[in-house]
Amino acid sequence: IVYLFFSPPFGDSRETFSLGQPMSATVKISGVVFPIRFDEGLTVAEALGRAGFRLNKTDELYPSADSQITAGTQVHWFPSRSIRIVVDGSEQLVSTTTVSAEEVIIHAGIALDDDDLVTPLRESAVSDSTKIVITRVEVREEIKEAKIPFITKTEDDDELSWRKKIVKQKGENGTRTTTYRVSYHNG
Repeated sequence: IVYLFFSPPFGDSRETFSLGQPMSATVKISGVVFPIRFDEGLTVAEALGRAGFRLNKTDELYPSADSQITAGTQVHWFPSRSIRIVVDGSEQLVSTTTVSAEEVIIHAGIALDDDDLVTPLRESAVSDSTKIVITRVEVREEIKEAKIPFITKTEDDDELSWRKKIVKQKGENGTRTTTYRVSYHNG
C-alpha cells in the first residue's frame, strides 16, 4: 500500500489516502448534503454518475462537470427543472435552475409589462409541476360623451298680452364627458 499525503488549500491539516481505495466527497443539493465515494481520476460528472445521480445538460454544477474531483470536494449541484409557461396563446417548456417564477420568465426571455398578470405570483418558488400563466393586460382610457339638454326658462310678463311670454334664460345643449380606464386581458 502506498500512502499519499494531501494538504488542502485551506488550513494546515493533512489527510492520508491510500491509492486504489475509494475517496469521499459530498454533494449538496438544495441545502441537503449527500456523501459520495469515488475512485481517483474521475471528473465530477463521472463520480456523480457512478454514485447514482442523473445529470441533465442544463444542471449547474460547482465545480464544473468536467473538473477532476478530489477527496474532500464539496460539489454544489443545482438540478434543472422543466417549467411550462403559457403566454401569448402558446405554451413553452423551459429548462432552468432558477428558483422563482419571475426568474424563469426572465430566463425564457419573456418581457413583462407592469400591468401583466402572472400566476403563480412572480415571487413564488417553482417546481417541476409549476405551470406559469402570463396574462397580457392592456389598460386604455375610453371617453364617452353624452348630450345634456338645456331647458329654456320663460315667464309670463304682465306688461305684455296674456298669451305672450318672455324668455328669462337662453342657452344651448351641453356635453358631459366621462373617462373610463378599461383593462383588456390577452387582447
